[in-house]
Amino acid sequence: EGCWALAADLLWDGESDQAIENLCVVILGESVFRVCDVQYALRRQVPLEAFPGCCLMPGLIDAHVHMEFSEEYPLHGQPVLSDEALGSAMEARALRMLRRGITAAR
Repeated sequence: EGCWALAADLLWDGESDQAIENLCVVILGESVFRVCDVQYALRRQVPLEAFPGCCLMPGLIDAHVHMEFSEEYPLHGQPVLSDEALGSAMEARALRMLRRGITAAR
């Protein structure tokens, strides 16, 4: 299994009051292995992908979403779609959410 790391200018762990500098997330296979100092990972020759100007953080949760409603239309102006078209639209919306950092929706 491959091991690599992600780093940004800041890392927020979802619990601390502030984001912290010089940390990275080490990935082993498909899972987070650890959060450690960037220099620690580099000394161990872990391949590192750096994203300057960014902040790493846990995925965001949208606690109330209706995937079948398009954000492009008002609530009572939603277009009537076939089941197939609605499924495709919901899939596209989920991908847009994921690209914006929302990794869970309810």
